[in-house]
Amino acid sequence: MAAFPQTRISAVSETASEDPSVREQAFARLVSAYWKPIYLYVRMRHLKQPEEAQDLTQGFFTNAWGKRIFRNYDPAKGRFRSYVRVCVDRFVINQHEADTRLKRGGVVAHSSLNFESAEAEISQIEIADVNDPERLFEREWTRNLMQVAIEELRDKLIKTGKESAFKIFEAYDLGDPLGEEISYNVLSERLNIPVTTVTNHLAYARRRLREIIIRRLRDLSPTHEEFQDDVALIFVRRSSS
Repeated sequence: MAAFPQTRISAVSETASEDPSVREQAFARLVSAYWKPIYLYVRMRHLKQPEEAQDLTQGFFTNAWGKRIFRNYDPAKGRFRSYVRVCVDRFVINQHEADTRLKRGGVVAHSSLNFESAEAEISQIEIADVNDPERLFEREWTRNLMQVAIEELRDKLIKTGKESAFKIFEAYDLGDPLGEEISYNVLSERLNIPVTTVTNHLAYARRRLREIIIRRLRDLSPTHEEFQDDVALIFVRRSSS
């Protein structure tokens, strides 16, 4: 397991900063990590239609920014994701009781919330997850983390001239976009490179993806213990499934 820098400050901690620019950047990172899980959670758990779920998702973050609710998080009382989920539940219930139209904007307006892509994932949510709020939120948070990390990996490898490494990783680990039965030999023939190069590229891409995920987990974990739990969640449990 990668070492955890004891002196580092997570995005959660930085939302309490007195520096507005630091606070806004940290908040934006939390929006990026949590908006899709929250949207899907509101859609499936609270049975909201897409437009209302979009308003509630953006409204939640606008409210969180204005009231700075993330600085009230106490690690001694549980995991940060559980705190966020409870805050979402309370917000949705309060908005339903108030029956008011939510305002969009604020710091959330500067974040990319692609609700269409989130909506396309509704069919992937299992009924068992819908009936278990914590499991649903956990599953969608993990799925979003992986998606964002893979997108970052793609960008980094393309920018550094290692696009073939990503193509190999995409075909072998994510499922071949051409629908072909994949193997090292198939990729070797397709890209006209030695099999050893295929294995080296795949190992390199996997290593870089792990680095990206760990960096993101460090940023999103308010405590060393939560970081360790999340590393186990992403790597240990997924590798054994």
